[in-house]
Amino acid sequence: METTSREPSEDINVDAAIKDHLPFIGVGVVVRDAFRLDGRNSPHLAECLAVRQGIRELYRGGFTNWVIESDAVNVINVVRNLILKTLEA
Repeated sequence: METTSREPSEDINVDAAIKDHLPFIGVGVVVRDAFRLDGRNSPHLAECLAVRQGIRELYRGGFTNWVIESDAVNVINVVRNLILKTLEA
């Protein structure tokens, strides 16, 4: 269930996993903010811009150990290739 809220706001996505045979539960929480970027772009470019914005926010927050997850495989491949080229240089 998704609820709407008034601006400005932070969005929180949560999920929990329960297995009866385990003595613990798994909990995932993501706090996110929506960014509006000017202009109309292709879906591929829009996903690339979203990844770039996410990385910027991670750096601003001082996070040094992170993983990018996306349903846009083509964007993940672009990022992976850029990282490999950077490491080879």
